[in-house]
Amino acid sequence: MVPILGKPVREYLIDHLASHGINEIMINVAYHHQRIEEYFDDGSSWGVEIGYSYEGVRDHGDILPMPMGSTGGMRRIQDFSGFFDETTLVLCGDALIDLDITAAIKEYKANCALASIGIYIFESEVLSLVPQRKVCDIGAELFRSWWYRTCHFLCKTGPSIGLTSAKSATIGRCCSVLSRGRLPT
Repeated sequence: MVPILGKPVREYLIDHLASHGINEIMINVAYHHQRIEEYFDDGSSWGVEIGYSYEGVRDHGDILPMPMGSTGGMRRIQDFSGFFDETTLVLCGDALIDLDITAAIKEYKANCALASIGIYIFESEVLSLVPQRKVCDIGAELFRSWWYRTCHFLCKTGPSIGLTSAKSATIGRCCSVLSRGRLPT
């Protein structure tokens, strides 16, 4: 819920996804789950449908966060609901992007890739390669384990600014470029 110009970064992402016709969004939450769900609710204010997957355990009526990692959480969602039955775009909720998502997905599909690196786009069968009920991260573990498999990957990079451990200069740069309407390429 890092704010930039009075809006959480995740709100910019939801606006961006909606502008590219992506209207089904799953938010994987652990920390600050109540604040996130209270703010975004069902997504109708942005013209999208938002679902939530909680990573944690119940303790006296509250959820104690126990993050599963980027793909561990996705595997959990898939096992429970089958949400990722189509081509899926995965974004980090605290990183701004300025990517033509429509063009990126078109290029990805034209290359018949199973997954893309840089901006994460997956086919549903990718999640069957993720261990069940195990903490697993896309970059640190998943792609490394696939390296020796016969998988067709598309490596695509695009402009993004991660804010997880951003310095004030980075946040200032974000504010500056967002006030002009977009991130620099």
